[in-house]
Amino acid sequence: MNMRKFIVHVVTSTIAIASSSALAATAPPTFCDSQVAGQSPTPSSKEELAGFLLDSFRVSRKAEDFVVNQARQSALGPNATAVIYGVIYCQSTKKSGPNEGDANVVAKCPKADVELLSDVLSESESILKEGSLVFSRQPKDPQDFFSDSSLTFSCKGGLKPETAIGSGEDGGSRGGALRGKTQNSSFSLDNIRVRDTGANLTFDRKDPDFANAGKATISFSNDEVATKKSLKIIGSVGYLIDLTSARSDYDGPVFHAIPYSAFDVDTSKTNDKAKSITNDTIEFGVLFSADAGFSGGPGTQSGGEEMVFIPKFVLNNADHSRIVGVDILYRPYLFNGLNSLIELNFIPVRWNIIINARIDSGHFTALGDRVSPNAKDFARVGGEIGTVFSSDPKFAVPFDLTVSDIYMYALAGDPDALSLFATDLTIYFGEKKTFGLDLAYSRGRAEDLDISVHKWSVGLSVKY
Repeated sequence: MNMRKFIVHVVTSTIAIASSSALAATAPPTFCDSQVAGQSPTPSSKEELAGFLLDSFRVSRKAEDFVVNQARQSALGPNATAVIYGVIYCQSTKKSGPNEGDANVVAKCPKADVELLSDVLSESESILKEGSLVFSRQPKDPQDFFSDSSLTFSCKGGLKPETAIGSGEDGGSRGGALRGKTQNSSFSLDNIRVRDTGANLTFDRKDPDFANAGKATISFSNDEVATKKSLKIIGSVGYLIDLTSARSDYDGPVFHAIPYSAFDVDTSKTNDKAKSITNDTIEFGVLFSADAGFSGGPGTQSGGEEMVFIPKFVLNNADHSRIVGVDILYRPYLFNGLNSLIELNFIPVRWNIIINARIDSGHFTALGDRVSPNAKDFARVGGEIGTVFSSDPKFAVPFDLTVSDIYMYALAGDPDALSLFATDLTIYFGEKKTFGLDLAYSRGRAEDLDISVHKWSVGLSVKY
C-alpha cells in the first residue's frame, strides 16, 4: 500500500468511525452507573456528581471558569459552584451575587451555556427528589445538599430513564476536562477529533465556539471524457488526552495533549500524461494546550486565554523534503465576541472576531528537490485575523461562513513574509453540523512549506 492509498484509507476509516459515533443513539450514562461497582460515593463525590451534571449537559469550560472566578468566596468546590451559581452569574444582566460585595456584577457567558446551566440546576433538583439516591438526611434543595459537608449520600440504583442525566438531544460526554471529575483513561470515540489542520484540533466540539474550527474536506472526481481522475483531501485526525488534575480542589488551567496526523493531498492523473501533484504532504505531531479563564472587576468583560504548543514532523512527498518544526499559538477570548460567538439581534446567526498570534519555526532534515532560497530553515512570527458567522443549530439551513487572513513575518529564512487569505462556506446536512457541503477559496502562500496556493474547491466536509 503506497502512502496516498494509506492516507485515503486512514481518512475514510476515521470519518466512518466519527459518523457512527455522531449518529449512534446510545442510552445516556447515569452518575450511579459511573461509580465503581459495589462502592458507595463518598462525601467528596458531591464534586463528582456536580462535574457529571456539567459534563452531561455539555456546559463549556469557559462558562465554568467564568462562574468560579466570579464566585471566589464560595465555600463550595468549583463544580458545585458552577451548578448552584451558574445561572446567577452567567445571565447577561446586572444581578446580585450570593456573596457580599458582588452586587452589580455584569456576567456574560455564551447564551447556550446560560440555558444549559439552568437545565443542570433543574436536573440537580430532580435527582434529589426522584429516589435513586439515599441521603443521611433529605436535603431541602441543591444548595443545601452541596454546602452541608455532613450530609452524605449513596446510590440506591441507576437513575430512572426518564430522569437520566443528559437524556435530551444534547446529552452525553463532551470529552473535555472538568474540575474534580474522575478521569476515564479508557479509549473513547468521544475523544476523536477530525478537523482541517492540527492547530484547530484544540477546539472542543461541544463548546459554543466550535464554529471557529475548520473542517476536513474530501473530494474525488472521475472524468470519463477527459480520462482524468482527481483526488483532494485536507484534514487532520487527533485523539484528546486530558492532562488536567482530577483533584476536586484543583482550580488551575485545563491541560490537554492531542497526538495527531494531518494530510493535504491534491493530485490529478490523465491516462496519457504523468500524474500532476499540487500538494502531497503528511504531518505528524502532538498538540499541547493550556486554557485558563479570567474575570475582571464589576462591570467588566470576562473570558480566558489559550496557549498551544505543537512539535511536529512534516513530509512533503511532492518534492521529497522533510521538516521538523515547532508552532506556538496564543488565542485570547472574551465573551463579547473576541474568539467567542455572540448573537446578532436581528437574525438567528452568531458571529465573532478571529484573532490570534503565532510563531512558526522549522528545520529541514531533508531538502529533497528544493533549491535555495526555498530550502532554508525558518522562523516566523505573525498571526491570524478574520471573522466567523454561524447559524443557530435549528436554523432552516445550518451554515458556517469563515473569512480570515494569516500573515507571517520572517525572522529567519525566506521569503520575507507569507500571507494566506481564505474564505470557507459550509452548508450542513443537519443541526449537529457534523457533515456538510463545503465551498472554499484560498490564495497566498501556506505556512511551513511555503507552497503557493490559489484555488477554489468544492467537496464534502466533516468536523467532529
